[in-house]
Amino acid sequence: MAIRPVFFPILPSEAAHPGVNVRNVSFPWVPGQAFSQRQKCAHSLQSAIRSLFPEARVLEISSKSSDLLGVELSALNLTFPDGISVENHYQCAKIFDSHLGPFPEWLCLTPQEVRRRIHEAGEGRRLRGFSYAGEMWPLMPVSLFYDWLYCTALVHHTTLTQRLLSYNAFTDIEFNPEKSVSCQAAAAAYYCSLHAFGVVEPLLKSPAEFEHAYSQHIRMTSGKAMGTAQQEELHFT
Repeated sequence: MAIRPVFFPILPSEAAHPGVNVRNVSFPWVPGQAFSQRQKCAHSLQSAIRSLFPEARVLEISSKSSDLLGVELSALNLTFPDGISVENHYQCAKIFDSHLGPFPEWLCLTPQEVRRRIHEAGEGRRLRGFSYAGEMWPLMPVSLFYDWLYCTALVHHTTLTQRLLSYNAFTDIEFNPEKSVSCQAAAAAYYCSLHAFGVVEPLLKSPAEFEHAYSQHIRMTSGKAMGTAQQEELHFT
């Protein structure tokens, strides 16, 4: 058995501010690293979620998803108008100790090559924050910059967002909360919550207002607020 989170967007009927409700679900894990095995794991998780939450319309968001929409919404594939993926923008915005970064010169490399170079550049150094489009972003609140970046990319894909909004529960089978703190499925759930509150455009246009709103958002897990995690290390899929 394994435990993975499922992310539900918080609705206006449930709270005063947008946010994400996280529920940890236990399910039979299918061992193996093959693509087919990961898809079996995702299906196993979805079955467990539906048995616990019969009203859940679940979308797996990762390159392992059996739903094309979930694949398209992976941070590897979701792009900005410049054609560059969310992952590349995120990785290249990192700032490490000794003012190392950001790394705009690597934006157009493959995601795999960007990950490798950023890992090598930051090895032995502490992640201090992010620099993007002239704005500095802190590590805290946890996932602030990543969720803003992901949601901002979504705004440029009307067809995808319309389909996304037909779901109310999101997973990423590769996301392990023991190793990471930010997740594309959680970011998608947050976008759906922002949309339900009618605040997508005003918040995403102003990083300062987004940060203020984000500090009020409560990410709940199994009925308890998630604690702030240690230094963030993302695993995009």
